[in-house]
Amino acid sequence: MAIPGYNPGTYNGQTHGPVVLDWATWSGASTHKGPPARGDLCVWPGAGAGGHIGIATSGTQMISALDHIDGTKQTGITGFGPRGVAVIYRSLSGNSSGGVSAPGLGIPGCLIGLVLMPYQVVAVSGGHKVKNMLTGKFYSRRPQSKERAEEQLRALEAAEHSPGWRGHRARRAAR
Repeated sequence: MAIPGYNPGTYNGQTHGPVVLDWATWSGASTHKGPPARGDLCVWPGAGAGGHIGIATSGTQMISALDHIDGTKQTGITGFGPRGVAVIYRSLSGNSSGGVSAPGLGIPGCLIGLVLMPYQVVAVSGGHKVKNMLTGKFYSRRPQSKERAEEQLRALEAAEHSPGWRGHRARRAAR
């Protein structure tokens, strides 16, 4: 996938990658007035802590990486970004995705392969399950102990760092 500052297929996820200001001006996406559609970038242009970026999951919700403690979570868009910075919405152009999409989610050319999936351990009746906060899918059929769910979460997150895992997901999504 082409992303700001990288040719398609050259970003390996081992470094931070493009910063918020790069996404705010990237030619692979166009700016529009809200509300955002699923898969649109929600960008608060600014340097460092003065900027933020998320991926819209609906017209009012987004996922984004918060910090090492909170991880990647789904939050509301309104009132979330840095104080005093207005959000802009950017739609990916068709040529930016390299054929990667998320069928069933209605997110053509999405950035799912670029960011860690937003997994979270959630309490359910009878125990805990690992949930993908973007898709709403659970990664276990039966409730389990919180410790077992956290172990499963760590395994899923570790698998996300494997280039083979991302390549498999991209090929499956492109079908």
